[in-house]
Amino acid sequence: MSTSSLSLYIFNSIEDEWRFNSSIQSSYLLSDSYLYMNIDVSPSVLITPIPISSQFKKYVESLAEVSISTYSPIHKTHSICKNIMFDKKLLNLLVNEAKKWNNTIVMKAYVSTPELLMLKDTFIKKGVKVLLPENTETEHLWTVDFFGSKAGFRSVFARFMPKGSICYSAQEAAKKAQELYQKKKAVVIKTNRGNSGEGIVIVNHQKMPDLRTLFSSRSYWSKNPIVVEEFIDTTREKHSPFPSIEGFITPLGKVKLPYYCNMIVTKEGEFYGIEMHRKVVSENVRREMNKITHYIGKTYAKAGYRGRFDVDYLYDGKKLYANESNTRTNGGTDTYFIIRKLIGPIFFTSRYILSNYIELNKKISFNALIEMVSPLLYDKKTKVGFILGSENTLHHKGLSFILVGKNKKHTLVLAKKMNAVLKSILTIKKNK
Repeated sequence: MSTSSLSLYIFNSIEDEWRFNSSIQSSYLLSDSYLYMNIDVSPSVLITPIPISSQFKKYVESLAEVSISTYSPIHKTHSICKNIMFDKKLLNLLVNEAKKWNNTIVMKAYVSTPELLMLKDTFIKKGVKVLLPENTETEHLWTVDFFGSKAGFRSVFARFMPKGSICYSAQEAAKKAQELYQKKKAVVIKTNRGNSGEGIVIVNHQKMPDLRTLFSSRSYWSKNPIVVEEFIDTTREKHSPFPSIEGFITPLGKVKLPYYCNMIVTKEGEFYGIEMHRKVVSENVRREMNKITHYIGKTYAKAGYRGRFDVDYLYDGKKLYANESNTRTNGGTDTYFIIRKLIGPIFFTSRYILSNYIELNKKISFNALIEMVSPLLYDKKTKVGFILGSENTLHHKGLSFILVGKNKKHTLVLAKKMNAVLKSILTIKKNK
């Protein structure tokens, strides 16, 4: 698809995380996976905190048949939008590029932040028209932080959630946690804003940790409210214990639900990937999840939130519980975009998708990895195979990938073949 405006995507995840949890060292490892985020439009521009290699860019461009320009600001602080503003060469390049496209930039970002809106104003002052079709404007920016926090979400939607409490001191949180633990020998303790499992403690029929030591171990425990809630045992639900659904609120406030999935989550609460297909959740769970999420989305829209969000759920085989919501781009969004581009909307019924991250015991180069999995690489004719999700992770003993199969059985066969190929050269650490 061509465009009459400059399409710009900014991976600004740490701008959101840093304001709440500067002790959480957000990784930029997956920033190159956001090459997949703007593939509906060509040409487009992607700006990331660290440079993207030319070989991975060419891989994505060839796969999706698009043209993408990538840039990384000279300055390396937690605010990439400010870094763009201070990088005069990059800023002027974008302004001059916009002049070729009706002097208009359609700007999208991972998350809505004050810095993103400052960058928008900077472009406007330079005479460029800026559209934000997937992000929230200044007067409603509070909704991003409020609904995206554990305490904010619980304060509005507690009726859909496990029983719990919002605590405003470590002493109160310790008391509530001990009370729940005494009743059920299990409890979940969460900081108000976490990241990929960081800031979540799950105690399930094991010794309660020293909460005084826990709450003094990281600054986010003392800086933010703490949520204490009952533990939901999902071990009896073998089909879809961790369903999740993505929502999108248009600039006019209409709520859309593009896709749902089942999350791959470790027993410690760490997110590792997703499986995507119409049947990854039962029909009853899907209907209930859609109903609750649409209500949540309408509440967000009424408050002024715009853009992407998700709601993560817990299902114990009997009842569906809303667990949390992320008011930003989500873990499955890039997978959804590339698969929809390659296969079309019918992928949700015609293909079974597994998107995952596994740890390796040593670094490996892009070319070496591609050579190893060459028999499994995605085939545009058969529309099945292996897709590399990120090159950056390879240099840090990790592999982010997407497997596309005709059905679940076929996808699992592909996974076994991939593991066999990798194990012949590498020892793969098991997920925690």
